[in-house]
Amino acid sequence: MNKPSSNNKPSFEQWLTDAGEQYRSAENMPEWDREAIFRAHYRPTGKLSWWSQPMAFASFALSCLAVSLVVVQSYRADIDAQVDARVAEIVEQKLSVFEEQQKMRLAQQSKDLRNDFREQLSTSTTQLATYILATNRQERQADMENLVEYVNDTREEDITFYAQQLRRVGMQNHPPMLENE
Repeated sequence: MNKPSSNNKPSFEQWLTDAGEQYRSAENMPEWDREAIFRAHYRPTGKLSWWSQPMAFASFALSCLAVSLVVVQSYRADIDAQVDARVAEIVEQKLSVFEEQQKMRLAQQSKDLRNDFREQLSTSTTQLATYILATNRQERQADMENLVEYVNDTREEDITFYAQQLRRVGMQNHPPMLENE
C-alpha cells in the first residue's frame, strides 16, 4: 500500500511512519519517581481511622446509599411488576366469571323470552280461534235467521199465490154457488 502518488509526495502512511521514528529518536525522558507526587499530597499526618476522615466516610456513606437505592428501586420494580401481574390475573379471572354469568343470564333470558313468546302466541291463537268461531256462529245464526225468515215469507207468498190460483181454477170449472142453495 505504499504507492507513491503521481506528484512524488510521500503518502500519509509514509509520513506517519517517519513521524513515529523521529519521536523515538528524540531525547529520552528522564527517570523519576512518579508515585512520589501522589504520596506527598496524600501522606497521612497522623494515624486516623478511615471513618474519622470526613470525605472518606461521606464518600463511603453516599456509595452505600446509592447502592441501597438501586437495590430498593430494583426490588420495588420487581414488586410492582408482580403486583401488576397479579392484579391483571385477578381482573382476568373476575372478567371471565362475569362473562360466564352474563352468558348464562342471557341464555336464561332468551329461553324465558322464547317461552313467553310461545305462551303468548298460543294464547293469542286460542283467542283468535275463539273469536272467529264466535263470530262465525253469530254470523251463521244471523244468516240462518235471515234464511228462515226468507223461506217463511216465500212460503206465505207461495201459499197465497197458490190459493188464489186454486180459487180461479175452481171458479172457472164450477159455476158459482149461491149461498142459499
